[in-house]
Amino acid sequence: MKRVSALILALMFLFLASCGTDAAPETTTEQANSVSTDLKIDYETVKVPFKSVSSPLLLDGKLVMAVATEDRTETDRRYLISYDIGSGKYDNIFESTHELGDIQSIRFDGEWLIWNDCEIYNSAHNIYCMNYKTKEITQITKLGNDSAVGEPCISDGVVFWDECFDIGGENTRSLIKAYDCTTKETKTISEGGDKVCAGDGKAVFTVNKGGKTTLGVYDIASGKVTELALGDGSYTLKDCAAGYALYVETKDPSRGDSSQKTWIIDLSDGKTAVADIFPDGAKLFGDYAVSCTASALWFYKRDGGTLSIIDGLRDTNVADASFAGNNTVISVIKNVGSGTAEGLVNETEMHIFDLNKLSV
Repeated sequence: MKRVSALILALMFLFLASCGTDAAPETTTEQANSVSTDLKIDYETVKVPFKSVSSPLLLDGKLVMAVATEDRTETDRRYLISYDIGSGKYDNIFESTHELGDIQSIRFDGEWLIWNDCEIYNSAHNIYCMNYKTKEITQITKLGNDSAVGEPCISDGVVFWDECFDIGGENTRSLIKAYDCTTKETKTISEGGDKVCAGDGKAVFTVNKGGKTTLGVYDIASGKVTELALGDGSYTLKDCAAGYALYVETKDPSRGDSSQKTWIIDLSDGKTAVADIFPDGAKLFGDYAVSCTASALWFYKRDGGTLSIIDGLRDTNVADASFAGNNTVISVIKNVGSGTAEGLVNETEMHIFDLNKLSV
């Protein structure tokens, strides 16, 4: 009888342990959040006649994006276009100046559109800006093979980027630069620095000084830089918006400690808190954030320095996701011909998530 009772109890334990295994994503301790069952984010599916797409924005019912046409390779996105979702027609905005060009890092601040015209093997990087109303295009940088720029970003009509000189030489150095789209003036805001992000009147970048990493915060209105101490670990800046920044700390990779933690920092006072967000592709915008992992797309609500998961979409076919303006996120789905003998087909599917239409 005792053996029967023990068996029944064991079966009950296994049954209870198996319940609810699909309730939430597998996360680290710092990323543990419950997914809300009351909030739903719907999306619109759009298919465009291009085999490859990058950095899509949604502006006045049109998709502004870099595309590869049928006569090019799948990675050769040399055309910047404006695609009308309603009619399916599109206009060319810009064609790469490189034979093997790839247009990247398309950004818009409400007035100015920027992009990076790269040679496909990254031997040249030219940043451009365009007044979206007048369509006037200006080339900001023109660098040689021994120089490179990081991802450009823009806020309040000022373009920021990190620029590295004498790559591979004895005098390798990097600068954080700023270009005013209205006055057409360029200036250096930091000697040294890496990975710059911008949003809501501020630019943020990391600087390593004597083994310690600081976060430089540049105020566009005043032109002043303040420094916030981070520590002696390895830090990767992810994004900034609404007076906050996201960064990832890797403890001590030189000593074999590669444990990571994602932080959110208040740029006004330097206060930090653990950010409950997957760091892959993490983007901040307004009161929201998004991250794109290898198997899912996650959406978060920001309340001050606190991030909470509000919805998630498990989809192994998401190739990339980007903030598209006005609380909108666009995910690009892997081309259906990827990995096949025939190669990519001339169609790319995208999902448009409008967080302004959240339903409770």
